[in-house]
Amino acid sequence: MVAPSAETAPDPSPPAGAGPLLVFQAAGQALALPLLTVVEVVPFRPPTPVPWIDRAVLGLLPLRGRMVTLVDLRNRLGLPPRPPGGRAQVIIVETPGGLVGLVVDAVTRVGGARTEAPRAAPAALGLARPGMCRGVLEGAEGDVVLLDPDSVIRGGP
Repeated sequence: MVAPSAETAPDPSPPAGAGPLLVFQAAGQALALPLLTVVEVVPFRPPTPVPWIDRAVLGLLPLRGRMVTLVDLRNRLGLPPRPPGGRAQVIIVETPGGLVGLVVDAVTRVGGARTEAPRAAPAALGLARPGMCRGVLEGAEGDVVLLDPDSVIRGGP
């Protein structure tokens, strides 16, 4: 059997609008990640702070014997901070460097999109870092901003 060349090797990332999505809220925005990138969703617990690190990183959280780096999605996207005392959830994503947890206001559903290809995100969305967005998909309950998981985790495109 011949191994595929770099030119013919399949792209490991799914097409931008294809497949199921995990839809969630952050600062009133309907956002989504491809479900294939998500390991699980857990309730937010205060992490152990890590000094001298990116402001969006809240700290480390133990999860079944593994350490998860928690990233505040609102901070990462340049959205207003979550009000104190508000409930939050953590979307756990597996990366080559380990587990990363994205802290969001609430996970709302798993679903698909009516459109396969995202359209460009309008400036009116208020995202300070639009480079972390793949575009906008038309969902069953309105438009959803599809995030690029790698850009969100890295902190930029």
